Amino acid sequence: MRIRVHVTTTARQIPWPDVHRPGRSIIYWLLGRADRELAARIHEHGWGPHGLAPFGYCPPVFPDAPHTPGVYAAGGHGWFEVGTPIPAVARALATALTHTPTIRWGSVELAVSRLDLCTPPPGLDRGRIVWRTATPVVLKNGSPGSQTWILPGEHGWEGRLGLNLRRKAATLGLPDDLTVLRLLWAGAKRAHVVASGSDGKKHGARARVLLRGHPDVLRALWCWGLGEATSAGFGWVEDPAPSVNATTVPVEAAAC
Repeated sequence: MRIRVHVTTTARQIPWPDVHRPGRSIIYWLLGRADRELAARIHEHGWGPHGLAPFGYCPPVFPDAPHTPGVYAAGGHGWFEVGTPIPAVARALATALTHTPTIRWGSVELAVSRLDLCTPPPGLDRGRIVWRTATPVVLKNGSPGSQTWILPGEHGWEGRLGLNLRRKAATLGLPDDLTVLRLLWAGAKRAHVVASGSDGKKHGARARVLLRGHPDVLRALWCWGLGEATSAGFGWVEDPAPSVNATTVPVEAAAC
């Protein structure tokens, strides 16, 4: 399930360090409001054999905010999105969001005006899809202790992304026959702050990729994201033609 959270704010920008950094904590806060035991379990142990955090999100965007070079613009109406392929997590997020009138995204206060339930894009049943990400895909290469960031277009990137996505499929008990056929486009390569300290940056770039895999896996990834650190807002799959129900998400909304 993916939920689009419509918000408004009087702020005129989001400081760059606050674009990604607050999101993970906000999701755990929301989960804890609805199901404290579930939130603690995921925070301490993750989900499945690889201990992954089974959710993703896209930071707030404000399409009508005046654009200023070098500034992450805010103001007026915008939205952020959260998603998960786990029904229990989806229910908890929906429950909490329906009872949350305001959210503090770092230093910016967001007033929640409406929740929309996003519907999966068409064509997933064909088992072959082209996706573009709204946020950078981040991946590491090498063995633990000697890992380095690997960026789209570098040798082995498609293979590392495929390994990551098959780990996610295994986490969910789904077929792991997913293949990254081709990188079609890569955006600007940047470092993004997700935590304080010397290791608080993730390096990556937005990407457009051709994937082949079981439809159930593709549906799960559309809810979760591509690559590592999706719980920090990376690898969120962009919907080029959003299809949403213009009604408040019911607490009992089923996961995708």
